[in-house]
Amino acid sequence: MKKILKKYSLAATLMAILCLLPASCITDDAPAATEKATVTMTFTTRAVTDDTNGSSLLDNEQMRTLHVIMVRSSDSEVILNERYDIAPEVTSQTITYNDLVVDKDGTDFDFYAIVNEGSLTLTEEVTEILNSKTTIDNISLLENVILGENGFDFQNPPTDKEPLPQTVMRKNVHLEAEKSQNVALQLQFPVAKVCLKFINNTDKEQELTNIKMPNVKPNKGYLFVKENNLPTQISYTDLLLKESITIASSPKESEEIISYLYPGHIGTGYELVTNWEYVGPQSLKLQKDNETLTHLSAGECLNIIVTLNSTPKDTELQWTISGWTKEEIDVPFE
Repeated sequence: MKKILKKYSLAATLMAILCLLPASCITDDAPAATEKATVTMTFTTRAVTDDTNGSSLLDNEQMRTLHVIMVRSSDSEVILNERYDIAPEVTSQTITYNDLVVDKDGTDFDFYAIVNEGSLTLTEEVTEILNSKTTIDNISLLENVILGENGFDFQNPPTDKEPLPQTVMRKNVHLEAEKSQNVALQLQFPVAKVCLKFINNTDKEQELTNIKMPNVKPNKGYLFVKENNLPTQISYTDLLLKESITIASSPKESEEIISYLYPGHIGTGYELVTNWEYVGPQSLKLQKDNETLTHLSAGECLNIIVTLNSTPKDTELQWTISGWTKEEIDVPFE
């Protein structure tokens, strides 16, 4: 009888130990408790303000496609990777993601978006990232794409009307559990814009040739704009705005001349030069209140109006820096 009791006692002890072992393992290795959340992303073009709409954008500045990537910040696991077609004149797109898995204390996510991706020529490595549906190991390659090094150059108005890209990157956005949250994402052009117009205040037709801004055109720029940060080893060349233009007699405005260029910093300052019939070469510094314009940032618009007067030395240049849509400059006619 004692032997039987000993056997049962030993068996019961072993069973108790075996029962404790799994419980200990589960306690140590269990994943963090997870919850669900909802996030609504709104992507808006920077060019649009309360008093503007899609019609204020040129055709090659419109959104046509939108590519959205959302990854977990900690390990770049892809949560969302989708492409969307955008209807004409639409300037914002809202996307809602339901049942997003987050930690009990919330989780950080990174958001990336590219507008008009089809206009870009990208490396094979970056293309793989853009098509990834799992985990992205080298997402920094996407974050540091440089335009101008290969493929299409967006600095001059393209003859085939390839649409300009826009981008946004927002990292470490904290989304909390059991909540519905909104994330506003402002898209930005990776180039600056130049809008130039001439006013003929003389009594006869005027012809201007070789209109340009010398040594202001950078050879490259970032796709995802980095504030106050330019790529290394930038070189600058002339930005040709127009080979020639004829303006009828007073008071007449020329057609608007539009061009684009990557962000840059010009220590000697920006200037406009042209060859004016009857007068010869003219050089006009972009100065205001004894300060010279020395840099242009992505998404800015440089508005320039040059007034040609009967006396060449009285030629006037006025300029402003505004958001992407042009800013009107009040110029009195004589």
